[in-house]
Amino acid sequence: MHKLWRRLGSPTDGAINSARLKAKLDYKNALKEASNNSSKSCSTSLSISFLNHDSTSFWKIWNDKFNNKNAYIGPVSGFSHPSDIASAFRDHYCTTFVNSYDDLSAVNEYSEILNKLNENDDIPSVDIDIIERCIAKLKHNKAAGHDNITAEHISYSHPAIVLHIKWLFTMMLKYSYVPDDFGIGIIVPVIKDHHGDPTSVDNYRPITLSPVISKIFENLLIEHYANYLCTDDLQFGFKKRLSCSHAIYLLKQTIEYLTLTIAMCIWPHWTFLKRLTD
Repeated sequence: MHKLWRRLGSPTDGAINSARLKAKLDYKNALKEASNNSSKSCSTSLSISFLNHDSTSFWKIWNDKFNNKNAYIGPVSGFSHPSDIASAFRDHYCTTFVNSYDDLSAVNEYSEILNKLNENDDIPSVDIDIIERCIAKLKHNKAAGHDNITAEHISYSHPAIVLHIKWLFTMMLKYSYVPDDFGIGIIVPVIKDHHGDPTSVDNYRPITLSPVISKIFENLLIEHYANYLCTDDLQFGFKKRLSCSHAIYLLKQTIEYLTLTIAMCIWPHWTFLKRLTD
């Protein structure tokens, strides 16, 4: 309508101008309605997550709605060219890399267990139901790994892919072989503190984008060996139904207990301070 109005010489009255003004008003009203609906939908989702005590979903919705922080685009460690910045991050993360083979006690323990295994030992069963459960655990709307395969490719593909994955994982378990590509990941630096120095590599934490197929295999291993994967009771990260809020609560309760104890003069002050630093 606007182009037609301009081609006719931009008249200030008449049917064409009236239609143009009406279309403009309808467009503005549609934008307002969409904005209001978006706000209502966000408020409803936040309320549902809060009532269901789903802190993960609550903060995800909150951050998507209100934490619209622009990504930093600029020099890092004095470098401006993308390849130079990538090299700076590579050199930095190489200093924090831990080689599993350096832990000799763990290597020896694994070797002893491996030597006790018999080739005739039964391998864990891999059936269709387990593979479907492992695929269902994949999170959508996530970036792909080096193979450009996303979770949606697996979830929405032909059901026959479940059978092929079953055969693949069965052979991997039978012959104790994991493809090298399963261990390849894309490291993406993510800024830690938006109020800190964005030009320093120390202000970035690495996130690894792993292949989706390897994530399904990890889910399969957890299905079979979750009971053997024991962690410390004081670990709160990367565990189900635990988060930083539980760690903060434990810290507060500990400080309150120690404060009450020292107030009752049960412990000397220096003993109290030592317990806090331990």
